Amino acid sequence: MKLHSIIRAVCLLASIACLALAYVPTGDWLVLLVIPAMLLFWVLTKKRSAFWPASSLLTVYVLLALMGVTRHTPLLLVIGCVFALAGWDLNDLSLGTVGQGPRGAGAELEMRRLQSLALMTGISVALAAVSLWLRLQLSFGAIVLLVLLVTGCLLYTVHHLRKSSVEFGRQN
Repeated sequence: MKLHSIIRAVCLLASIACLALAYVPTGDWLVLLVIPAMLLFWVLTKKRSAFWPASSLLTVYVLLALMGVTRHTPLLLVIGCVFALAGWDLNDLSLGTVGQGPRGAGAELEMRRLQSLALMTGISVALAAVSLWLRLQLSFGAIVLLVLLVTGCLLYTVHHLRKSSVEFGRQN
């Protein structure tokens, strides 16, 4: 089993565990019935086309987390969402690393992607924890400016990562 498959399974199981831990104390038993169904769906569709089953599981997970964030432990649900998104991202990694490149380039690309995913997962969890700890009262205009700033930073980061991956492909 490849490293990304193990990490994907750990991420998905961690996300389901976070969801269950958030819902068990409140006794929302109807929602708790969905969790094993999600796990069964993931096991049954693991060998098929990866995009639609993974996307539907991510959608169900996010909807359950949104329903529970006001009544349950928000940090646990946010951490679960981060792990669910990481598992979704790793779902098609094997398709993206298959190619005509030189021997070992796929493994190097996989390691770079896993490292960047680990970095983004850590940053996301840290920012979620900080945002739940700090209670800021911001005006609508300040929020719009912050959203524009964050969007610009994200676009720059994506552009930089694409540029570095193209340069990586030229080197190999």
